[in-house]
Amino acid sequence: MNIYDIIKTYYTDLDDCDRAMIDKRVEEKGIEEYLNQQLVYLDCSRIIQGMRMMQTIGYPYKREISSYVYALDVSNFEDKGQVSIWKNKLIERHKANIEYEKENPPIWYGDKSKKSTTRKRKYKEADMFSEETKKAKISKAEAKLAAKLLKSTVGFGSFKIKKD
Repeated sequence: MNIYDIIKTYYTDLDDCDRAMIDKRVEEKGIEEYLNQQLVYLDCSRIIQGMRMMQTIGYPYKREISSYVYALDVSNFEDKGQVSIWKNKLIERHKANIEYEKENPPIWYGDKSKKSTTRKRKYKEADMFSEETKKAKISKAEAKLAAKLLKSTVGFGSFKIKKD
């Protein structure tokens, strides 16, 4: 296995924002510390609070590999042997992840194709009142009359003016 096999399978495009963020982190930490941190992020055997942080089947793995390759590509190592050392570290990390996942298969998260057939009951305004109130429903004629009476009265606070 070489670096190009990994890139061919796991590389994803990074946008300008991603590249700017990587450049900033490399500038702050230095290239070696950044690459070491990426190797930690790429470790599929890391378990925090009972959860696996990374799996080779997910997009985050592709993104972290792409970040690593980008940082390595734009790095300005004086010794070209350093670049091959960091490439080999990525290859070793990836091989270790594949071996780990042979013993601990990755978990597929995502689409739950089963849809619930039960519907939640929508509560109506009448549901909030007691049974006696429900029985005392008003007819359409009474509702129209009440609406007409309400329109004919204008009130401000406790002062009301009635139209004649």
